Parts: sequence; C-alpha cells; structure tokens
Amino acid sequence: DVGKSPVEYELKWVKKGGSIVEDIPFNLRSSVRAHLGGKGNVTQVAYEPEKDANRLSVYVQGSRNAERVELFVNSRGSDSTGSEAGLYISSEYRRQTTLSSRVLQGDNGNYQHFRTFQRIDNDHVRLNVLTASYIDPLSPLFFQAWDKPVVIFSHDVSLSRQPVQI
Repeated sequence: DVGKSPVEYELKWVKKGGSIVEDIPFNLRSSVRAHLGGKGNVTQVAYEPEKDANRLSVYVQGSRNAERVELFVNSRGSDSTGSEAGLYISSEYRRQTTLSSRVLQGDNGNYQHFRTFQRIDNDHVRLNVLTASYIDPLSPLFFQAWDKPVVIFSHDVSLSRQPVQI
C-alpha cells in the first residue's frame, strides 16, 4: 500500500565498480514486507539486470491482492548538477501488472517515482519520494485524464548509514 504511513524498513546500496548502486531486490523485498505489515510475505524477487535492467518480478505469498507483481521500467532520468550541494534527483516511470489466481485479468498500473536525495552529513540523507499514479491506457477514463496523474503521494524518508556488519 503505497499510501501507508509511517513504515520503517531497511534500504541498501552497494559498491559496484566505481559507483554506488541501489540493491533493488533487497530494497523492494524490504519495502513490500513493511508495507504488507505481516499480511503477506515476499518469497522471491527475480531481477537480472545483466539480461534486462527494466524488468523484475516479485512473488508474494499470503496476500489477498497479489501472488506475483511484474514491474517494467519504461523510462529513467537523473540529475546530479546539484552534487556540490549534496543533491541528487532521479525518476523512474513504471508499469506494474499485479497477478493473482483469484482474478481472471491482472491489474495494471502506471506510476512515476521522483526521488530527491539531499545529503545532510556523511551518515545521513534526507529523501523525498513523490509518486504520481496515472490511469491505465486501457481504462475508459484514460482520455479524460490523459497525461495527468490521478493521485500523488509524497513521502519524506530519513536515511542513516548503518555500521558495516562483518
């Protein structure tokens, strides 16, 4: 439930080559688990960025809404021009298909995350996630809303560096 608040969960970034990148399977599993609040369990996050960095599958057990969620990233953007001030901005436009054996047709959704990271100090970052949700093109209401979001969520997140566990 993207609108559920407050929730607390771990996020992780890893060093890959000369860059720091998001551990997408870990973060997605952690976020979904926290948002389900014990009403389901993520059994697997299938993501092979070497084959297709724009697709991943989340398998859920015990949720009444989904058994599998397919996520497709249709566009990405980022801007680090404010990096001297500790500012980094990214966005992803996603299509989500939620599948369940209890429903004949999957539920489709389109949304975009705009994430603004602001470094407070070496151990703390403030993150704002703005999520804009759009009507599916197959919906009869699509041509009324067209390119306008039908709902917008904004979440402020506090990130703190945790000591590396060996």
